Amino acid sequence: GWFPSLFTFLIMIQTPTIDSSFDKYEEYKLHMEVLLSASLTDFDIPGRILIPLGDAGIRRLRDLVAMTKKQLLSVSRMGVVSVEFLENFLAKQNLSLKK
Repeated sequence: GWFPSLFTFLIMIQTPTIDSSFDKYEEYKLHMEVLLSASLTDFDIPGRILIPLGDAGIRRLRDLVAMTKKQLLSVSRMGVVSVEFLENFLAKQNLSLKK
């Protein structure tokens, strides 16, 4: 007699309640945080662009979006074509260089 009811009671105590509320803003914030923390080497960016960026200390997506076009063009071995590539790459991620 006592075992099934005790067992049911223990299951009820140990079953976590699932929060079914859904916050799209928080999910977006988390997604952006993960995306911005990503290393530039995780993306399909040519080495001819990655190496000068790395030498300039620009290693994560957050470092790149903090740069203006003018600042990127001042990076050694970074030309107009490379900067245009990066602008197009960022646009595909729904991001852009700093204005």
